[in-house]
Amino acid sequence: MPEQLTDAIEERVKSGVLDVLSMHGFGNPDQEDLQVNGLLPELRRRQLIDTDCVGEDFRSNLELPSLAPPTVIRASRTA
Repeated sequence: MPEQLTDAIEERVKSGVLDVLSMHGFGNPDQEDLQVNGLLPELRRRQLIDTDCVGEDFRSNLELPSLAPPTVIRASRTA
């Protein structure tokens, strides 16, 4: 089944009608297994999705600058 789904995705990617793939179903054990152990490896094998990451977190993978550390503001008490 992952191969058939990947065939359909590959056909659309190569024809230029698909350039973003949003995956849903995580949280459902059956869907999660299909995606993680079936679909993703097959998409990677066919080089339809990247297998590497640019950085250590989501922001760096989008090549965005790091955020400044949060500033702690302490409230003062008045009598």
